[in-house]
Parts: sequence; C-alpha cells; structure tokens
Amino acid sequence: MKILIINKRHIIKLFIFLLLFFIIVKSSKAQIIINSLSAKYVYAGIKNKLQINNYYKNTIIDSITTDNGSIIYENNTYYLHPNKPDYVNMNIYINKNKKKLIETKKIIAISLPRPYVGIGSYFLEYFGCKIKNINGIYAIIDIPTDRFMLEHNSISYNISFFHSDTLMFSRRQIGLIELELRKILIKNAAKGDKIRFDDIKVIGKLGEQIDIDYILEITEK
Repeated sequence: MKILIINKRHIIKLFIFLLLFFIIVKSSKAQIIINSLSAKYVYAGIKNKLQINNYYKNTIIDSITTDNGSIIYENNTYYLHPNKPDYVNMNIYINKNKKKLIETKKIIAISLPRPYVGIGSYFLEYFGCKIKNINGIYAIIDIPTDRFMLEHNSISYNISFFHSDTLMFSRRQIGLIELELRKILIKNAAKGDKIRFDDIKVIGKLGEQIDIDYILEITEK
C-alpha cells in the first residue's frame, strides 16, 4: 500500500494551478462593452453611433446583428438604427473564417424628443427674420449629441399673408415655399405686413403624425 506524501513543493504547484484556473475563468466573462454616445440608450428611427470596447485578447469583431432594426458599419464605426422604441438585443460575432457568437448585449431604444419649428434656415440668425428671407419653416429635433432638421416633405402647414391687416391669401403648404409664391411675398412685403404659419403637422422618423400647437408669426419691420 502506497502512501501519498504531500510536501511543500506539491502544495505550491497546486496553488499555482488553482490561481491560473481562476484567472482563465474570470477572463472568459463579458469583455465587450457597448454604449451609445448619448447615454445608456439609443433613439428609435435614426442612426445611433455606438462606442464599442473589445477587451478580448487577439480577437476582432466580425459582425453584429440585432432583433430591432439594423446594424450599419461605416468608416470603421458601428451604427444602430432601431425600428421602434423597445429593447434591442445585439449578437456579437468574432472570427471571420469560423464565425463565433461571443456575447449578447441589450440596450434600450427610446422615442425621439418632440420636434419644434424654426423659420427659414440656420442662416436667418445672420440675415434676420424678414419676409423676403423666409423660404418656409422646418421641423427641428434636438438630442444630446446632435441637432437635425427633418426632411422638407415631412412638414405641412397653413401659410397666411396679411398686407395692412388685410388677408391677401392663405393656403396649405408642404415643405418649402415655391419660388413663385416667394416672389409674391418679396414683391408685396411692406413694413407692418405679417406672415403667419399655423396648423403645423410633422411626420416623425417612425412615420407618426405629430401636431404642433403653435402659431408662428413674423412682422416686417
């Protein structure tokens, strides 16, 4: 009958083995961190730039898939474009030749803030809000990382022109004011004349209609 004698050297070897095993197991835990630039969430209906930190050694992210919208890869940057406000699950794959799912991440997609309306364009801060400079109104959305205008055809409104407090015309307008109508405004605009925008409706990024209860009126000075 053999008796196993454990000496100090065996104990040291066992300790080193257990230490290495613990390090390997610990390093196999989640090592990829994904955040949006705005916060711990993204916005539905637009492209959101993602910050991706990969802490796995000797690995390169091959692709990312999602169950809510699409993942876009442009100029070495990943963008997430959710279709709806909801949770977004992302699968992260590595190894181009033998694609392997390495992690699954979840982030929340929220609705965009309500748009507000602005006159003309950003250049009006230099030219002033004179009737001759107005080519329409825009729907503008502010988010922490960006400010953008919705497409011209996504906003409709009533436009009314008053000359000496007399209503000269009123019509429904979609997008920018046509050149012919602008010529009429420029030709007839005089001191004290007014142009009014009301009954403003905007089509959001998800196709929803947004009514803006706001009357915008500019008086020629």
